[in-house]
Amino acid sequence: MAELHDEEAKRLMQTFVRGYNSLHGTAFAFDTDATAANATGPPGQRDLSVDFICSHPGARDRLVVQHTEAWSDCLSERFWKRHVGIVRHGVERIAATIAGGPVLITLEIDKAPSSPSEARTVIAALDPELRAHADQVLAGGHHHWYPSGAVRRVVSRVSMRRPSGLSRSTVLAADGTARLDPVGLRAAKALERKALRYGASGRGLILLIDYRVTSYDPEDLSEIRQAVEAVPHGFAEVWVASEWWIDEPQAHRVWAGG
Repeated sequence: MAELHDEEAKRLMQTFVRGYNSLHGTAFAFDTDATAANATGPPGQRDLSVDFICSHPGARDRLVVQHTEAWSDCLSERFWKRHVGIVRHGVERIAATIAGGPVLITLEIDKAPSSPSEARTVIAALDPELRAHADQVLAGGHHHWYPSGAVRRVVSRVSMRRPSGLSRSTVLAADGTARLDPVGLRAAKALERKALRYGASGRGLILLIDYRVTSYDPEDLSEIRQAVEAVPHGFAEVWVASEWWIDEPQAHRVWAGG
């Protein structure tokens, strides 16, 4: 599993179970106690193939989920993370001081800053914009706008929400137009890697592929499904998820066994 902080894991699993329950007509919920017990139990009792567990009220049925990040070229993604990370962390510092409670900010970034100096320029220009637009975001609502000037070369769109249950302000940096790798390839390679590792022991597991750095769009789902269909594996279902959709995070099933 790609390491997630508790808050990140909770948001991701809430996104997944919302999609799963909507598709299957069930009422599963992320079981933090069972997940923690599996992760911290004695070596002989832990199931290392399971990252997250979801339980159904009043039933013994459980969903067992294996989590992985969508594949990408490590060098290009490292460049992306390093340069975009400067902007994201700077905006996080601003978000922490915005009045009215925690906010979730999404930055659609078309081009990574070419230098730390350019990143600092973008952060400084975003500061007054974020504070001005924050007043338009009521609890549970969302608002977006298109920056101008020096910011626009790097950030094409900013979205701000105040989702219920958010304990601290969070900033997501998403790839606005350019793609590091084809979205279908990213899912297929992530699936191949896990299929090689778990083989037949993956039966009964749901694989959740997390597009954390660059997302997918609704029109990409057909490409992702075709790519996943071509990979032999033993998982019960394969899902993809992304946190930075404008309205709310989304999860979609892209493969299910017969």
